[in-house]
Amino acid sequence: MHDTKYYKLGELVFSISGSGEMFEYLKEEFCCLPAPINISNIDIRIVLSNGLPSPPTGAIYIKTHIGWESGFQVISDHLKYQVNRDDGNYTIFVDTERSANGSIYNFAHRFIDLNYLTPAQNLAKNFMYNCFNLVSGVVILEKKLGCYLHASSMAKDEKGVAFVASGGIGKTTSMLHLVSRKGWRYLSDDIALLDGSGKLVRTPLRMQVYAYNLLGNDGLRHDLMKGRSISDKTAWRARLHIKGMHRTRRRVTANQLFGSDKVAKSENCDVLFFVERLFISEAKIDKCDSNYILDKLINLMPKEIGGLNELSDALELVECGLSEFRRDSFTDSLTKFYQNVASTIPAYKISIPHKMDASTLLDFMDSMLDEIVLSAAQ
Repeated sequence: MHDTKYYKLGELVFSISGSGEMFEYLKEEFCCLPAPINISNIDIRIVLSNGLPSPPTGAIYIKTHIGWESGFQVISDHLKYQVNRDDGNYTIFVDTERSANGSIYNFAHRFIDLNYLTPAQNLAKNFMYNCFNLVSGVVILEKKLGCYLHASSMAKDEKGVAFVASGGIGKTTSMLHLVSRKGWRYLSDDIALLDGSGKLVRTPLRMQVYAYNLLGNDGLRHDLMKGRSISDKTAWRARLHIKGMHRTRRRVTANQLFGSDKVAKSENCDVLFFVERLFISEAKIDKCDSNYILDKLINLMPKEIGGLNELSDALELVECGLSEFRRDSFTDSLTKFYQNVASTIPAYKISIPHKMDASTLLDFMDSMLDEIVLSAAQ
């Protein structure tokens, strides 16, 4: 029997209908979001089903994409979904056919999996990264409700900050340290949401905490492993020994890792940082124009938001009419929204030596952050 749940992400209202393990896991993923007061207009309807609807007559097929005037299908090996637009609102059908397996298979799959997830949980994870982030990010921009940033974001003393960066720079490690030890409250990791009023809004995506993120933070390691099964902990140790710190991780909600008192719902964005690693001898901070960060976002977001680059190229070939999913349209909308909302937010560039270790990076971030945020907010 299918169930339906309703959620609100900033000003975006969406629903999810389905049943089974994937549905339950997604409900946990979205549990941090409030329910909307009014559900008369649903921006996105997510339907979990065994198989996808048949494409309409005349749809064009190439490799992993099928397109037509008001919709498209993505049929990759790790996720199959369809997006339809009708009267300005969207429906996402997600194929859950591969998510049901026996308990023995699930246990074996979990033990060798990078995240210690069952196939159904892996499908839910792939949906979040490769479909939900993409579609919600496009729709939020298209409806002028906000914009996603490839950033970690936090709040403290009624001030909010976002650290924009490409992957592997150190933004997650810094955020974990600052929230767990220095009084900051979590808002997002990887994908931050800036709404139309200039607020950073809590996003639902779970954190992917790697073993290297925990170096020098035994308290955080304890919190990550607290309550986990013997097989889960054994799988972590085995993978750490065989694959190393950069190939061992766990997906976890902020509430599970930090506790609800260290998680914020929203906060005004008082400072934007762009973090990069350079061939320099010492870390430094320079004030910059907010358009500098916009230029970085224009290059980052199509790569980081659910494979928008690949999708955009495919939709050109299959002649899909949903122009909002094209790269140029997305970056134009991002530019207009950002310039309207974020142009007055103080911006800084943080340059880090490419070989700076985690401990030195954390000391540097801790020493500069309160002073910068305080001065920028005045």
